[in-house]
Amino acid sequence: MLPFKNVDGNTADDYLADAITDDLTTELSRLRRAWVIASGTAFVYKGKPTDPRQVGRELQVRYALEGSVKRAGLTVQVNAQLIDTESGTNLWANRFAHETGSLLDLQDKLLERIATSLNDEMTKDAVRHEVGTLAADANPLDERMRAMAANTGFPTPQKSLETRHHAETGLKADPDNARLLGLLANVLASDVLNAWNGAGKPEVDRAEVAAKKAISLDHNTAIAHYALGFVLRLRGNHQAALDAFNEAIKIDPNLAKAYAQAANEMVFTGNARGAIPLAEKAAQLSPKDPSIGVFFWVKGRAYFTLGDYPKAIEALEESVRARPNLWFTQAWLVAAYALSNKDAEARNALGAFKKTPFSTQFNLDWITQYYKEEQYQNPTLQAASAEVLNGLRKAGLK
Repeated sequence: MLPFKNVDGNTADDYLADAITDDLTTELSRLRRAWVIASGTAFVYKGKPTDPRQVGRELQVRYALEGSVKRAGLTVQVNAQLIDTESGTNLWANRFAHETGSLLDLQDKLLERIATSLNDEMTKDAVRHEVGTLAADANPLDERMRAMAANTGFPTPQKSLETRHHAETGLKADPDNARLLGLLANVLASDVLNAWNGAGKPEVDRAEVAAKKAISLDHNTAIAHYALGFVLRLRGNHQAALDAFNEAIKIDPNLAKAYAQAANEMVFTGNARGAIPLAEKAAQLSPKDPSIGVFFWVKGRAYFTLGDYPKAIEALEESVRARPNLWFTQAWLVAAYALSNKDAEARNALGAFKKTPFSTQFNLDWITQYYKEEQYQNPTLQAASAEVLNGLRKAGLK
């Protein structure tokens, strides 16, 4: 699934193409016997000239779906084509045009056509709760799509705030929109875990309310279960968090980051060795995902917890290269170097850690306090966190 292109000449409509790409990827992942590369990796190709045959070789996929989106007034036109990546042959092409008020009908018809071409059936959500037209101000469908588009690509504190803004705006118009509630819960909980945007306990509480309401409205809202997993982790209820991430995977088998976070919970619950293949599956499902650094971080922390510092270093180095704006990936890498007596590497990594422009200034006291929080009151992570602190001290962090 390649990113659909916005071809109406108005860059302000880019979000519409991004959101359609993300929605279609989620729905296609429900095809039986289908392996669909996650949207996070697909967006790496956004705005770049692509040869479907090269994409097939890079991602090891047999088919590529590509297309374009054009909005003219109240009408949205989608052109789509399915390509055999081995031969470059165009297997089918179709055009769909709908009023923006029936955008979900447009998606359904496109999905049905794709499903037919793959000789399979599409599983559809039982609940379709979207109202109004995209032309209206503060329209929930439009705001959800803007929130989804803001939530794609490389995560930053600024993009998190943008996602939150669009989700909250849409919910003012439609407070019972399950997808918007799930998106809001996810971004609130993520900000707390990343120490972004001054988020703390109030955001955890808001995330919990939003996630649970989304699930009560539509149990098949995968992002809401995913967000609830974060909330439960922050509450220190790790088995329930693991169950929530697994439920997100059951609903959306394409949600690569849910596999990584399920692996993360397995570390919390004492099964670090079992977490490693699950983290690897996340990377296999979305090899160029903007969150790939987190996938490697989970793998690295699992090895760190097992005391295998060389393999932890290997994974954590990959993590830091991919996501240098996460404090914990750098901190654990510094500690792994120090505990492996790689003093020069530890000093260099610590220097990089201190120079990284995080939104919070991290010192040993702050990190020590962080690992006293509720989510870390767990024998497995208490022991591992104590070793991280030992490593940071050894490296010279004060």
